[in-house]
Amino acid sequence: MGNTYGRTDFAAQGITPPHLIKRSEPEYTEIARQAKCQGAVVLRTTVGLDGLPHDISVTRAVGLGLDEAAATAVSKWKFDPAKKAGQPVAVQLNIEVNFRLR
Repeated sequence: MGNTYGRTDFAAQGITPPHLIKRSEPEYTEIARQAKCQGAVVLRTTVGLDGLPHDISVTRAVGLGLDEAAATAVSKWKFDPAKKAGQPVAVQLNIEVNFRLR
């Protein structure tokens, strides 16, 4: 499992992007493991002024419980919030959570 973070062009807006400081790994569901299901779940979230993910939604699903597992894990993440002119600002991020069997 791995994660990538899609960012809009923050620099063009004078924004320093959020920085991930605490991450929780998603659980591979037993049904997905038995089905040998692999893939990437893409989530859209707003990282708030508090550095927490809000309004998490699935924009690309894999199924078999992995979408929910990815959203649950990301809901526990903590970021140093994005900043503009030194002040925290809320921003939207796309987060890709990859599920690969080992």
